[in-house]
Formats: sequence, structure tokens, C-alpha cells
Amino acid sequence: MGVALTPTFTSATTSVNKPDLTIEDSFVEGGLLKFKYCNRGTGMEYNAIGSPANFYIKATTNGVSFDGRTNAAYLFGVPNVGQCKITDGYEPSRYGLTTWPSSMTVIAEADWQNSIAESNESNNTLTKAVIVSTTPSSIIVLSPNGGEQWAIGSGQSVRWSWSESTSTNHTVRLISAATGQIIANLGLGVDTRLGASGYSFIVPQVTPGNYKVRVCDDYLSGASGVCDDSDAPFSIVANISSEWIKEQVKCVFNGSNTEQKCYTTLETQIGCSGVNSCIVDNVPGWRGETITWKSSCGGYAYTTIDGQNEYATFQCSSVQPSITVLSPNGGEALQRGEGYSITWTHPITLLTPLVFDISLVPYQAPCPAGQVCTLMIQAPYTIVKNYYNKESSNGVYPWVIGNVQEAYRIVNDGAYYIQVCQSGTSICDQSDSYFKIVTSPTTFKEQVKCVFNGSNTEQTCYTASGEKQIGCSGINACIIDVAGYKGEQITWKSSCGGYAYTTMDGVSEYADFNCSVTPSITLLSPNGGETWIKGTTQAIKWQDNTGTISCPVGTNCILPVRYYDLKLVSYYPPCTGQVCPAYPYLAPYTIATGISGSLTSYSWSVGKIMNTYGNGEIAPDGSYTVQVCVSGSSTCDSSDSYFKIVSAAGPVILGVSGPQSLAVGQTGTWSVKASDSSGSPLTYSVLWGDEIAVPLDASRQSVTPPQQTATFTHAYQGAGNYTPTFTVTNQSGANAQASLSVVVGGGVAINTPPKITSVSAPTNLQVGEYSQFGFAAVDPDRDDLSWAVNWGETGISSAVACPVSPLPGEGKGRGYTTKYAWNTPGTYRVSVYVTDCHGGEDSDAFTVVVGGSERRTIVWQNLAWTPIDVGATAPDDGTWYTYGDELRQDGVTDRHYKVVANSMTPQTDYEVKTIVRLRDGRQVGLCGRMDDAGNGYCYAIGDYNDTFLAVFQGNDQNPEVATVSKNLIFDQNAEYILKLRLTGPRVQGKAYRLGQPEPAEWAIDFEDSRFKSGKVGLYSYGSRPAFSYLALGAMSGQPIPPPEPTPSPVSSRRDESVEGIERRASLLYDDRLAAILSELQLLRNLVQEQQTEIKYLKSLTSDLAVRSSQAEAAIKNFITYGVDENTKKLGAGERAAVMHSYKSAFDKLPETEEELTDAIKIANGRWPSEESTTAEARAKTEFKKIYGRNPNLKNQNDDAAVTIMAYGLRQRAENRNLRSEAQGIITFKWLYNRIPSSTEDWNIVQAITYSGAKR
Repeated sequence: MGVALTPTFTSATTSVNKPDLTIEDSFVEGGLLKFKYCNRGTGMEYNAIGSPANFYIKATTNGVSFDGRTNAAYLFGVPNVGQCKITDGYEPSRYGLTTWPSSMTVIAEADWQNSIAESNESNNTLTKAVIVSTTPSSIIVLSPNGGEQWAIGSGQSVRWSWSESTSTNHTVRLISAATGQIIANLGLGVDTRLGASGYSFIVPQVTPGNYKVRVCDDYLSGASGVCDDSDAPFSIVANISSEWIKEQVKCVFNGSNTEQKCYTTLETQIGCSGVNSCIVDNVPGWRGETITWKSSCGGYAYTTIDGQNEYATFQCSSVQPSITVLSPNGGEALQRGEGYSITWTHPITLLTPLVFDISLVPYQAPCPAGQVCTLMIQAPYTIVKNYYNKESSNGVYPWVIGNVQEAYRIVNDGAYYIQVCQSGTSICDQSDSYFKIVTSPTTFKEQVKCVFNGSNTEQTCYTASGEKQIGCSGINACIIDVAGYKGEQITWKSSCGGYAYTTMDGVSEYADFNCSVTPSITLLSPNGGETWIKGTTQAIKWQDNTGTISCPVGTNCILPVRYYDLKLVSYYPPCTGQVCPAYPYLAPYTIATGISGSLTSYSWSVGKIMNTYGNGEIAPDGSYTVQVCVSGSSTCDSSDSYFKIVSAAGPVILGVSGPQSLAVGQTGTWSVKASDSSGSPLTYSVLWGDEIAVPLDASRQSVTPPQQTATFTHAYQGAGNYTPTFTVTNQSGANAQASLSVVVGGGVAINTPPKITSVSAPTNLQVGEYSQFGFAAVDPDRDDLSWAVNWGETGISSAVACPVSPLPGEGKGRGYTTKYAWNTPGTYRVSVYVTDCHGGEDSDAFTVVVGGSERRTIVWQNLAWTPIDVGATAPDDGTWYTYGDELRQDGVTDRHYKVVANSMTPQTDYEVKTIVRLRDGRQVGLCGRMDDAGNGYCYAIGDYNDTFLAVFQGNDQNPEVATVSKNLIFDQNAEYILKLRLTGPRVQGKAYRLGQPEPAEWAIDFEDSRFKSGKVGLYSYGSRPAFSYLALGAMSGQPIPPPEPTPSPVSSRRDESVEGIERRASLLYDDRLAAILSELQLLRNLVQEQQTEIKYLKSLTSDLAVRSSQAEAAIKNFITYGVDENTKKLGAGERAAVMHSYKSAFDKLPETEEELTDAIKIANGRWPSEESTTAEARAKTEFKKIYGRNPNLKNQNDDAAVTIMAYGLRQRAENRNLRSEAQGIITFKWLYNRIPSSTEDWNIVQAITYSGAKR
């Protein structure tokens, strides 16, 4: 894409709280014309339902305009203030074209209908010449790219980059490195998107040898399209043994005297740290597997799993901070009173501040050999102290030769050194030899001939030393007259690179340059496609292609030292054409400067940069390239493509346990359980609160996954309240904290609890009416207070959690205010709780009567929605009333619903309507004359912008479409009214947008006599709609009295979803894993299965005396992969929890096919066939503790609560509500005074959250 004209905008006269829409770019991408639109105003505009107001973009090109009104996909919402969005794109056919021309003028106007009230209406149009890019697609294989070693049967991955923004399907093949012949198809139809993509697989059975990987875009076409191969061969070796063994690896850090880290590059990273060396115990793997190791000082090492202890050796020769004086450096004759630059470098960044002391050191002639001398050492003179150097790696000080700070100000003629030190440190350097300060120096003149070997073009030769630069230019050679002090050394440079040296002695000399070598540098890594996590240590590598130079024969000279600078450059998308849009480009960040020329790599703590003051900072997450340059030159190279820097998720503390009271001197034990998604080792530490006597270092532990629990012991020597604070830190420095209070003093608590002193609350409210509630309390100890309110509805609470480290004496939280509204009429008992976070608490309760509304909450798909009076939001003819308490799913598929109202008797002639927002997906409809077998009529709107009448017969997912009316272009995010009328054999339907006039004509008018009576229903296919209203009206205009709820008869038809569960249980029990993986579209992962066995299976089976290997294999496969789409989405941890729930209920693990079926039913939220009287009795006891009464098992909510607690029924993955689960945890904590930790505890949380049972 590209632009040929500079967009011009009129500056907006900003009005407060109004948007300002602009079109800021037009371009063609992926074959579609797209527009970038922004809100440059200071406010937003919203529609009636609280969403950003909508507008259209009208674009004109090729003499044709398209305003978007014919398709809701071209209706756009106002962006947030200061933000921009990009449209999905317009096809060429919208403008009378079959393909885009190479260039075209596009006129685009935002909000051409003026439907948005803007602060500036004059800057909505952009006219721009768009150049259509013809750059061919490209694929770049990133790994394996040469040198890797794969073992047959091991899990590996291929990574590559794709230049197109549209996704496509690629093929991944294994080819012979020698002949290019295709050996095996590793992946066919791999989904690929712009940027870096990857594909994981098991290395097939091939002949060991050298291979390459080839990635092509020929999957659909079958032709040899765009392809790329690995740059160099990698090797495939014989099968890794199926024997899983462990060994020790000792990491040795040669040349380092500071702490270093050693770690694996495996997905589950393990490692160690230490000075000089460290040992990693129990390194696991398959026999013959090669393990790659990295260290914090850079480099790689390799070990092979064979059960024998091995070494991983790294060269960590450390470079200490240093200073190098450059000039004067010996041999110069400097004339007193003239200006001169003292220069130096500090190639390894020194500690800040970068201030220096510069001294003039008198030269002392050495004592002649064989003689005894008395040397008079003269003290150095001070030139300057605490001189601030603005440059990060090169120092310059302008000196008037001979001037010093001592009283006599000017030194005598003589021989001296220059010494430069970092202020306040012993880091110093001085001239390599003495120079002279003279009043009238001896000068010479001579000629220097610059010779440009290997060049046939004009080159320039010039001095690189001295105060004034002189030089000459010519083809092959040039001559220059030079003047200088006797013995002065002159350094020469040329335009083709390199250095030469001459010495002033009055004799003409040559300065030879090799111009056949062009200075260049190549960055090796990161080179594009990588993702580096902040805080990890990564190696930035490069190669200097410039040849080395040496002193001329028979001379002594100071060779220039080559240094390198590293920068982190923000990545911006490429732009082609004559003029590019203005981006807010950020200046590159400095990673390091003055890196010694002896190094071609730099160990970088990812994200660390230096600001202009030399202080360390952390770069934000984003896409970047790295640039390496030879210091002081334009010889640079950057990453070929961008890589990403991301923040590692911090550790999470899962639980803290410990004593609540201790006697003085009594030892207590505390346990901290934590996890970290990065899999890095965790460090645990604790502050006990009595650290005057106990140092922190005595309470620090390092724990390496998979172990995630640390245990501490401590004895307090004085009475009082203590709050030990536990901190968990990962390798990236991210941490989490938790605390636990303990009372010390012979078991007698000395804490005084708080007391609630006032409650400010209404006693009567209407449904939906928000009101403020206020509470106050006092605490004699002035502890910080924390509050919680239970509103009398199951699982709904408000709370302010205790702080991580509650401290006495601050008195915070003495008051608490919050707002709340009830959606259902009734009398509610509200309870308020206050705690001082040290074990003291108080509570109060009051009653609120909620009435004034006849609306009732209907629960469908586990979401509550409340019907509303039609006159309030959707005026319409006829008399309507709301109804219903329950809706029922037909259970055909997880995204297919026909829901029948249980609260009405079958009706013959009636009208029904609903208000619905489709949100996403396929189809949604309103149904009538539905019976419990699934028969009836549904009037629906769908994804083809039409409305249609469907006739259902039974639970068929593909009903008969009786008639279609293509006259409704609808917006999935808007609310629509659906109306259905049934009179005799006549079925009529219409749909229109909420807030717009009702059409006079029916969109559907059809006659059918198959079904004459039935209930109202709702229909959804492939969608998650939101219904906000449902009402029924009599044809006579009089309301139909709402009947009493009648139980729905149970269908005798076989439940198809249960049949599917039984079929998959059979596959699982018979170890037909390939069939299951084929359905799930997964590849087998032996490493993941082994991790499942270590992480989950051992803890499940450790206390079982008799175990079936067939059952264990089935359970392992279930936990690793799942058996259907729902259990696949749950994740391994949740699937393991299902097995723990089964074991808790039946005191065993599933061993037969029938028992496996029950376990899968539990995972899918279904009742198991087998019952456990013990588990249900335990659940009934917990029910009474939670709800204050015995369960009524005829009430489906009570029955659901008992069953969930007894058997651990899981909520389906797509129906989980994490916000509700968080409230369930709060309720559990107030009931049990602890956080949930066991399988039984989490089953209780699920019951509180999802059963619907109430006190």
C-alpha cells in the first residue's frame, strides 16, 4: 500500500466533551480498500443503549461512490478519545472494478450523514492517491535454520514469517539437504497469519542424516507457490529411548567471580545459580535426548541424557569497568597556552554519576641500571575535578595546555602524563607514555603520499588526530604537505575505511590503505520473529566483516580500538509510495555503548535500556529491532525483521497456612503455595515482624518447579500481634505477597475486635432502584478495617479485602459506602461484616423490602434476564404481559437451543414478541406452538441479512425453511423486536429495530396446519444472544391470565449428547487415542503425556493399593487431551480436578468403561449414573451450613447444589462466569473463614456460584 499525496487536515476548534471524527489514511491491503479513522476530539457520543454512536464512511473512486448503508458491516462506532481504528475493507466491486488499478484517487468522508455531533465538522474528508503494492508474497523460515539436532520421535516445531496480512494455509515439508527431494509432509493446511507462525509435530521415522525444512503456500493451489528452505542443514538422529531417566548437571562459569545463572531452553525451564559453579539436581529426560543450556553470562552448552552426571561449561570472562586515555597518549609536543582536547573512553558503562577527575602527572626519569638513586616523586597537578561528561562512552575535556588548579596556575615546560579517574573511585588510566609541554616546540615539514590500493574511483585521505584536520583526494593516490612537532605521530583515515600512521621526522612517507575491503557488520540475533520475555537474559550477536589492521613494519603505533553501540529501535509498519503518513516515531533506546571490540555478543537482560542521564530504565512491551553500530561510524546493521518484547506474568500465591496463635518461644510452621505461568524457579522469603533479632537472609528459600510449596518455621520471643508477610519472586523480578496474622502470648489473644456503630440504609426500594448504603465502625486498637456485605442473594456480595500487610495504628477503613439494586421483588436480609484483619470482627443485619414491579427474572444459558413492561421501551399495539420463571434447553448441541416456556399451558391463537440482540454468531428466533418434543414454528433473523420462518419437527438442527423474506439488513450489536402471530393455520412474523416505527406489513405470511397448539419458545443456532424482554398477548386484546407452572413431561427420546459421551468413553477405555485426537484435531504429544503423569497422575494414584494400567492410561489421556470440545477447552488442570472429584465421591478412580462414562458426564455438567450415599450425605451437611436449612430435593436448585457438591459437576467451558466465581469464593471465605483449597472446597464454590439455591 502507499500514498502519493500528503493528507491535509483543518485544525479543529475543540469543544468540550464532543468527538471529532477524521479519516487519516486510505490504503489497499490484502486486496481490500481500507480506511484509518480517529477521534481527535475530547469526548464521546453514545446511543440509547450506552454503546458508542454509529456512523458510515462514504468513499468515491473510479467515479463510483459507496456509502455503506446496504450492509451493517460498514457501520462504525465512534472510537475512544485519542484512539484510531481501521475498517475491515471494501472489495473492488463496490466501485465498479474487478481488480484495483496500480494507482487511484480515493475521496473518503466520515459521518457523511452528519449523525454525530462533532466539535469540528470541516475535517471529515480525506482525498488521497493510493498506490496498490505489487510486492510479491514472501516466506522466511526462521527455525530450524541450520545446526539443530532433532531426535526421531521427539516433539519439535517449525517457525516461519509470512508477509501477507491475510491468513492462508501453508505446507511444511521435510526435504533432503543434499538433493532437495521431499522426504515427508510434516504439516498440510497449517493456518498462517502476518508475522511469525509456528507448527509443532512429532519427528517422523526417517533415515538419520542431514535435512532442511521447506515451507510453501501451495496447499490450496497444488502448484509450487512461494517457498523458503532452512538456510543450512540440521541433523536428525536415531530415536530417543522411551526410558525416562534423571541425572545431575554441574554448570561451570569459567572466568567469572560473580553469581551467574544456568538454565535449560526447555518449555519447562529448570536451572541453578552460583559463584563459579552450581548443580542442577534431577535433570529429567528421555535417554539419548540432547539438552541445551544457557547462562546469564552468555553462550550455550549441551548435555545428553544418559544417567551419568555431566558438565555444562561456559566462558564467562568478565570485563571490568575501565577507562582508556586516548590523547595525549605519549610522544606529543604540546605548545603552552594553546587549546587541546583531552580524550578518553570507558567502553564498559561505569556506574553513575559519570563525573571524572583529570590530573597532570610529572614524568620521573627511571634510575639508571646498576645505580642507587633517590627519586623525588612530585605530586600530580589537578586540571579539573568532578567534571561531568555528557557522552555515554567517550570523554572530552577542552584544556588550555599548562593550566592547572594549583596556586601557580601554569606548570613549567617538561614531560608529563595525563591521568583520568572516575570521581570517588579507583578506576583510572593515564597516558601510555609521556608527552612534553614546550614554549617553542621544534617543528618539521614533510610530504605524505596516500595510496588507495584496490580502488579505481576517487578517494579521500585525511588526518584522524591533531586539532586541525587536513587531507587530500585522488584516484589511486594523492599527496599532502604536513607540518608537525618532531616525533609527533599522525593517524590517517580514508573514505574507503582503514587507518595508517606516520611519524614527523622531516622524511616523506606513505600512508597505505586497502580499499578492496568495505567495512560492514551483520546482526545475527535477534533477527526477526523471536519473542523475548522481560528480565530473561538473551544474547545479542553480530559479526564484524571488516578486516583487521596492524602497525607498519618497524614502527610503534597506537592501534585504534574498535567498539560497538547497541540500540533498541521501535518497529513501525512499512510504508511504500512517495509520501508516508506521519507516525509519532520514538527515538531509539540505548542498550549499551562502547562494547569492547574483542566481543561479538552482548548478554542483555531483556528490556533494560539507558536514558540520556545514563540511568537504567525498562522499555515498554512492543515490537522492536536491534541495531548494532561500530562506535563513532555509520557502519551499522539491524534485525531483518521485528521481534517482540513481552512482560512475563508474575507469580500467583495459591494459599498460605500457619498457626493463628502461639506461646512465646513456641515454634510454628507456615506453608506457602504458589505458581508461575513462565515455569521459572521461584524464590520465597518472609518478613516475620521481629527482624531486629532475626535477619531476613535466614528466611529465604528457592524452589524450582514442579515443586511449588515452601515451608518456614519460626519462634517469636516476645508477646504481641505479628503479621508475617510472605513474598514470592520469579526470575524476572515479578513478585506477589500474602500475609497471615498470629497472636503470640501464651495463647491469649490481646487483639480488641472492632464494633459497628452505625448503619445508614433504606428500608424500602423498587426493583432496579440503586441506593447508597453506609456503614461505620470503631476499633480500639486503631487497626485497618475491612468490610463485606451479603445482600441476601446467593453468591452476591460486596467486599473490601484485607491488605497484604495489615498494620496497627493507622485507623483506615472506619467507614464503608457502596451502592446496590435488586432485580427481583422480595424481602431481603442484608448482613454487613467488619474485620480488623487480625482475627477481630463484628456484624449487623437489617431488612430491605423490594417491590413495586411485576418483572420476574428468567434464567437461560445460566444468564439472568428480566422481562420489562412493553410500554417502557417498545411501544406497540395490543395488550401484553410478561411471564415465566424457567426456560429449558433442548440439548442437541452446545450452541443450538430451542427453549420452551414451562410457565404457560399450550395456547392456540396468540401473539408473542421479544427484544433480542444477536451479539455474534448465526441465527436467533422467536417460536410458537412448541411442544416438549421440539415441534413448532420459529420466526428468525440470520446471518444472511434476511428473515425466515422455520418449521421444526423434533430436535432436528436443520429445520425446514418454509419461507424467506430478504428485506432486513441488521446490526448484530443492535436490539431488535421480533413479533410472531399465530391464528388458525396462519403464521405471520415481522422484525424491526428497537426505537423505530413498526412496519405495517408482515414480513412473513405463511399457512401450515401441522401444529395447532403449543407453548412459546426461543431459538438460537451458533449464537449467544441476549434477550431483554418476552411477552404474550391474546388476539382479542385482553391479556391471557398467566397459568400456574406445570411440569414438563420427560421425553422418552434417547439423549444424543449422552450417546456421544458413552461413545467417547468407549474409545478412551479401549486406548483408541488416535480416533479421539482426530476428532479434536490434535497431534499426540508424548512429552505432554509424561508431564501429565508427573504432575497429576502420581498424586491421584499414590494412595491406591490396586491400580489398573489400562485405567491409568485412559485417565492420563483424558487429563492430557480431553475427549470432546468442552473437555478440550477446560484445560489439563480442570480435567485433573474432575478425576479428583470422582475420587472424592466414590473413594476410587474410574476403572471400567461405565465409570469412565460417569467421569466424562461430570466434566460436562451431567449427573453420573452411579450414586454415592456417602458423598451426598456429606453434601447435605455442607448445604445446611451454607443455606441455614435442609435441602428440598424436589426443588431443582437445591438438588443441583447437593449434586454439584457431592460429585463436582463442572460448568461447561463456554458458560463459565469468572466474575460470579470470584463472588462465590468471597462467600466461601466468609462462611468457612478460609480460602478454598481442597477438591471438596472448590466443589462447594461451584455450587454456591451456579446452583441457584437460596437461603
